[in-house]
Amino acid sequence: MDLNVRRAAALMLLMAGLLMGPTDLSSCGPFLMRALFSVYKRPEQAAEQFARGKLGILQPTYPRFYLFIAYRHLTGVPLAAAEQKALFPPAETSAASAADQWLDARKKVAGAGEPPRIVVEKTVSKPTEYYTYPNCLDDAFRSAAATLAARAAKFGADSAAVQDWLKGQDAVFANCAGEPPAVIPEAAPANSDALLKADRAYQIAAANLYAGNLDAAESLFSRIASDMNSPWRPVSGYLVARVEIRKATILNDTAALAKADAQLKGILADASLSAVHGAAASLALFVRSRLQPESRLPELAAVLVKPDATLERDLTDYRFLYDKFEEGRFGEGVKLPIKDDLTDWFSTFHNHGEQHAVEKWRATKSLPWLLAALEDIHAGHAAVTDAIAAADALRPDSPAFLTAAFHASRLMIESHRDADARTRLDALLKNRAQYPTSAVNLFLAERMKVAASWDEFLRYAQRVPVGIEWDEGADAPDDAVDDSPLKDYKNGKTTLDVDGTKILNEQTPLRMLAATAAGSAAPANLRASFALAGWMRAVLLGEEKMAADLAPVLASLTPALKDRLAEYSGAPDKEHKLFAAAYLVLKYPGVRPLVEPGFGRLTAIEKIDDFRDNWWCSLGDREKSFEMDEPLRQLYVNEQPAARFLAEADRAQAAEEWKRLASLPPAPNYLAAQVIAYAKAHADDRRAPEALHLAVRATRYGCTDDGTGALSKQAYDLLHARYPNSSWAKQTKYWFK
Repeated sequence: MDLNVRRAAALMLLMAGLLMGPTDLSSCGPFLMRALFSVYKRPEQAAEQFARGKLGILQPTYPRFYLFIAYRHLTGVPLAAAEQKALFPPAETSAASAADQWLDARKKVAGAGEPPRIVVEKTVSKPTEYYTYPNCLDDAFRSAAATLAARAAKFGADSAAVQDWLKGQDAVFANCAGEPPAVIPEAAPANSDALLKADRAYQIAAANLYAGNLDAAESLFSRIASDMNSPWRPVSGYLVARVEIRKATILNDTAALAKADAQLKGILADASLSAVHGAAASLALFVRSRLQPESRLPELAAVLVKPDATLERDLTDYRFLYDKFEEGRFGEGVKLPIKDDLTDWFSTFHNHGEQHAVEKWRATKSLPWLLAALEDIHAGHAAVTDAIAAADALRPDSPAFLTAAFHASRLMIESHRDADARTRLDALLKNRAQYPTSAVNLFLAERMKVAASWDEFLRYAQRVPVGIEWDEGADAPDDAVDDSPLKDYKNGKTTLDVDGTKILNEQTPLRMLAATAAGSAAPANLRASFALAGWMRAVLLGEEKMAADLAPVLASLTPALKDRLAEYSGAPDKEHKLFAAAYLVLKYPGVRPLVEPGFGRLTAIEKIDDFRDNWWCSLGDREKSFEMDEPLRQLYVNEQPAARFLAEADRAQAAEEWKRLASLPPAPNYLAAQVIAYAKAHADDRRAPEALHLAVRATRYGCTDDGTGALSKQAYDLLHARYPNSSWAKQTKYWFK
């Protein structure tokens, strides 16, 4: 069979990687969806823009696959169209499609019958590891189809000989899943044609390979390789090496790679095996990478920095070796060999080698090292002035332009050159339509950090989400998520990142939040968020007039609350207002005294969220949930977002309000206490039994602390004592600790 060696090498690499570092397949949950404002795991539009040199703001957290692409463009060796296609191939025919081609060819044999179940991937599940790899590659099916056509042409499609050949091939592919029992073809009938006997010998060897009988497969392929009359001789010698590689990667047989190396060298030295020399040479490089990693890594690096016809294979091998060096897989004390510029830059850019980066930049004046230096240095470093000047000298069409501009602005801000930073960022943002959304959001974050007024803060705090991230760390493109919330932000709608909400929640006085909700400086969706948080804060802080003023604003922006807010506004005194507010909040679990970042709470405001994202937790602990993503953290090293644009009196007022809010218990405790006190004093209020039921429910679906259980029991006992025959008591069968 004519094997595609690039795919074979990739397969072996995959198997080795899985065996040496299997993927974490933990599946605990729930995993909550968050808005991603600046990518840091992979670039935006990787194939469409990044691969063509539009790098955006390069992140050290990108996998080396993407950093390599950046390095090539930064060094003036952009990826050619063929190289881009190799790294980002179009959708290809899958293994299943190749198997379907075989099944279609099989149907042409009269009396073929039903084919065996074909599963191309083998799964290995053990107590300490779990992995899957393709056991039968596409070329096996294509070669089988071609061989069947040749044998049908020679012996006749309806002949007994072809039917027997097909029976043998069916047995081969029955082993693709690698599940016992093995299905091994019977020997060819004694009176068979010599060609069919050779085919059957090869089928038996292949069946043993797929079934995992590697010793038997090696022996059988070796025998065929010694048969000068077998048409399968050349490929069988090659497959002996493949069997040894499987032993090395799957069975961790350390001696097997050396055997594979010797086998491949023998093939390459035999002119009669020239048909497989190309495949053997490629596989020999794969083996050498594993046997001599310290010399192979810089050798690969030297190839990769130039146009490379085998880029996909070489980059895959390079990354594999780099990862294994970094993980210490080549033995104790065997360190990453940093003998070339590419490896040196990867290590420095990813691991933040400040002084080395500056020294390399001064020595080389190259763009990769300029970016490494800019990324690592901070205000006060001797290289700051020169680095900013180098960034200023870049043309807008340079692949380094946006990264350099971001860090140059950051260094200005760190150096307290706010006015210069504002001028620079305003000029950059005039061209924001030309930049990736991630880059725009980071420039907006820098501009917000040097905002000179409340209006500027509001303008630059607004961002457009670029993606979705899950709270366990994975991210996904918007089209991979049903009913993606990103679709709401395709037409100019904006929301807030964590830096902005931290200022709004902890450093903005209630009166300013309320005024913004009632005004027109912010879009309606943000004003609705401000109004909801502001009204709830006013209630919690005892600011009755503020709450009363905000109630009609909130009702207009969130119509679902209109009737309950009218009830609150119509309450005759403070006691009745507090109960009306508690009753409203209990019925609407999406109410909370916080302006939230990103998508906010995705469950409808009146519904209980299945993952307990209801009401609010103790606000003193809330910061744990409001964490900045990696790119944004670059702007806040050893500091937090600060509302320097506000007057000192405003900041002091906001700090006092936040202190009071942070001292309150979680929502279920606060709400239960309000309802219990009111129900005791106003037993005849028709809302009291429902409110007690809802209070108990809140202790089940909201945040809790050590005091929650006692309040849950009080509400439960009062409900059943005062209103035992009510439908609410009947619905409330338990209280919750």
